[in-house]
Amino acid sequence: LKALKNSALVIETGISTNQKARSGWLKEEIAASHVKLDAQAVALIQEHLGEDLSRLAPLLETLEAAFGPTKHLSANEILPFLGSSGSTPPWALADAMDTGDSKTALIELHRLLNASSRHPLTILALLERHFDQPLRLQGVNLTTREEAAQYLGNIHPFVAQKALARSRRLGIEGLHRAITLLADADYDLRGISGLSGESVLEILVARLCQLSKTTSRR
Repeated sequence: LKALKNSALVIETGISTNQKARSGWLKEEIAASHVKLDAQAVALIQEHLGEDLSRLAPLLETLEAAFGPTKHLSANEILPFLGSSGSTPPWALADAMDTGDSKTALIELHRLLNASSRHPLTILALLERHFDQPLRLQGVNLTTREEAAQYLGNIHPFVAQKALARSRRLGIEGLHRAITLLADADYDLRGISGLSGESVLEILVARLCQLSKTTSRR
């Protein structure tokens, strides 16, 4: 098997999970198609499809059938053909919460719930990990992202750097408040409040965004 691998030609058929590479792939596929799109239309498709890049080829075929190969299409012209929003990576929600951008955070939450079909408890677990990592860094004398990555269990240094920054920004009081909000949401998702899972998460995300805003002003 090893000899076969050494002598064989390996062809990559998958799409990279790297955001920059995926963006480049999408633009290459559009450029190679018979559909002409302006820059805003390309950006709209990229944002709308999210991680669901398998929807790109059928979309391009539909646009070609509707408009032909010669017309340059704008974002407004392709908008009715996009359908529902595609899935989104979990870090998009986390990044929006870290900046206190509640509008974007709620949009990303709904994409996780609907397009990605993630269960509310699964999303809650993602949010718990998002705040558990910086909480574990409290009171520990670490200065570099490499040290933080090793301390948190050899996670990626980039993820550790964000956790370290979050730990410093929120502080022990902010992190305790976040953990309390997460615990309350856990009870509510299990039927204590009677609210739907979507409503519970919307309230939680809005409160966590407000917490990030408040602590960033200090």
